[in-house]
Amino acid sequence: MAITYTRARADWQDDEAGGTPITAANLDTIEAGIAAAYTVVPGVATSTAGLPANPGDGQPHMIRAGSTPYSFIGLVWDNTYAKWVQPNPVCVLTEIGAPTTASASFVALSTSSFLYPTIFDFKSLYGAGLRLEFALIVFLTTTNGAETVTFAISGDVYDDADATAATVFTDELQTSHTGNTTTTPQRTLWTLPTYTAPTKAHLLLTPRGKVSGGATGTFRNASVWARWVSS
Repeated sequence: MAITYTRARADWQDDEAGGTPITAANLDTIEAGIAAAYTVVPGVATSTAGLPANPGDGQPHMIRAGSTPYSFIGLVWDNTYAKWVQPNPVCVLTEIGAPTTASASFVALSTSSFLYPTIFDFKSLYGAGLRLEFALIVFLTTTNGAETVTFAISGDVYDDADATAATVFTDELQTSHTGNTTTTPQRTLWTLPTYTAPTKAHLLLTPRGKVSGGATGTFRNASVWARWVSS
């Protein structure tokens, strides 16, 4: 976008009462402000490398990492975290069936107990320099209050019409409950998994659980939220 600007004549004034004229220094300040405003105009980049170098807090921009609607992500600059952040997190997993397990090691929880949509074009956005953070909440209980029940998520990527997925992280965002048999909410803050670089296009999460000591753990009202951030 071009800016058309004509510099005023130094020492010019239109105040007949004798106000202070605009000086060359005033004009320099005005022009610097115009230039700064131009740098925060929203735009589109194909990767995080093309995002503005000195953004203002709350400045919007967009990443277009591919040609599908799923590879367009709107971001804002967050001074607090010093990152570009997707401003509207998306729920990517929700529990509907209170699954249980008595396994002492992590196992996949019943797929019929969860809704978890695919995150399309994950590889393209990852390759553009973005990373997917997650936050979750889950209500946990055990049949033995002395034992610990733990919830986690794993992530796998796959291509269209693919018969085999590839794992990009395992048993991340672990959150646990110990101490009584009362159902208790547990949650994590925004967390970046330790990723293996994806080799396939789309991401699908798997809810996982375990419980110590031979007790049975129950997982209720789980929901996992996701947002893209700059790496």
